[in-house]
Amino acid sequence: FNSALNGFISSGGAALLTTPIDVIKTHMMTSRQATSKNVINTARQIYTDTGIQGFFAGWHLRTISVGFAGIIFYLSLIHISEPTRLLSISYAVFCLKKK
Repeated sequence: FNSALNGFISSGGAALLTTPIDVIKTHMMTSRQATSKNVINTARQIYTDTGIQGFFAGWHLRTISVGFAGIIFYLSLIHISEPTRLLSISYAVFCLKKK
């Protein structure tokens, strides 16, 4: 349970913190205006239109979905690396030696 919670908190927290960057990027990609191809101008436009909360549009869904993906990734890493944990070789080195 702790591993799943760690995966959710770390991934969900990272998603929450990077949401403003993702919002700016999405606005730049979907805008037809030439002025929106600049990060500063796009950020200024978002702030003018919607205020600070505009930078966190969709944070709920993004945080939850990335958080659940983090659970899967974290538990998979633990499951994959556990057999090599007691060996004198780390999992990363084990993968490199297989090649």
